[in-house]
Amino acid sequence: MAPPAPRHHLLCVGVPGAPDVATAEFNARGVFRLLTGALGPPDIRATCLLGAEATSAATLGALDASAAAPSPFHLLYFSGKADPRGLSIADGVLDPGALQRHFDRTAATRSLLLLDAPPASNEGGAALPPWLEELATARPALGIFAARAAHVESPAQSAGHSPFTAALLLALQQSTGDIEIDGVQFVSDRTALSEATAILRQHWAEAEAPLELGAFGDIPLVRSQMAAPLGTAEILGLSVGSGLSAHVRHLLRGRRHLPTLLHYALVDPSDDILAEGSVPLAPEEDVEQQRTRIRVPARVLRDHTIWGPMLDVHQAVHLRWRITVRDTLGRLLAKKTYGHEYDRLPSTSKKS
Repeated sequence: MAPPAPRHHLLCVGVPGAPDVATAEFNARGVFRLLTGALGPPDIRATCLLGAEATSAATLGALDASAAAPSPFHLLYFSGKADPRGLSIADGVLDPGALQRHFDRTAATRSLLLLDAPPASNEGGAALPPWLEELATARPALGIFAARAAHVESPAQSAGHSPFTAALLLALQQSTGDIEIDGVQFVSDRTALSEATAILRQHWAEAEAPLELGAFGDIPLVRSQMAAPLGTAEILGLSVGSGLSAHVRHLLRGRRHLPTLLHYALVDPSDDILAEGSVPLAPEEDVEQQRTRIRVPARVLRDHTIWGPMLDVHQAVHLRWRITVRDTLGRLLAKKTYGHEYDRLPSTSKKS
């Protein structure tokens, strides 16, 4: 049975701003992909404007379409630069008046503004623009969640996103559902934003928690995957390639835009792992078959005290490729083991 369909309208905008172009666009694309994928609410209507696409005409047009849509939930995400004049877009500024008119006209019963446009620095009393509070004060149906601390360098945890957006994406994937709709658990805006704040404090020790204005708790943002993984995976086959490489064929269902990991281990006859690694998978469709190349250095056999000398005289060694597919929480989606006899030392390269 298909899950229920809470109606959402989403607009993501990522425009050049502090600290750099790539981060703002990458942020908006990441939020758009997660909310329009398997984890997001069904029947979502979404638009994403990046960089030069986010002109005044395109942005205002998207806001007008969103305001007129009969969706009960409206989400606006912006990453870039905000100042007292408004939000910087490709060919100018989206001024506070335009935002006020938009939220006054929207047909949605609940709206959420997610703003990743922190001050360039926390020093000297840097603060978010005052119009944010004015925007929320007279609009009880609007909630605002905005980055308040300056950008910091933390590539290991953020995977290329700014800390605010990285924490938001993690929270959406890791939060327990608190809204049940026809038996399906959804993560509310209140739960996701509280978890995002906790993640920011834990991983980045941000000096200031994100700004919260308005009321939260009524918007089902994503389906919770804490009780069980979403979708399925199947490992279809493995073909051995040159050196110590192989190609794995796998099928993913119901995991569109949902981060997934293919883990591999090369195991020797003594059941010791000679080498292992992981490859991130990024399914673009609801049902998608992929072919992924895996490879370990030839030296793991060449330098082995037992298997190296045996292969040097062309004595066969039976190795196994253990393949698993897991979600980002480490839960198993599929596993299979394939054996192969190697009767000579694998070819080497400078990378091996």
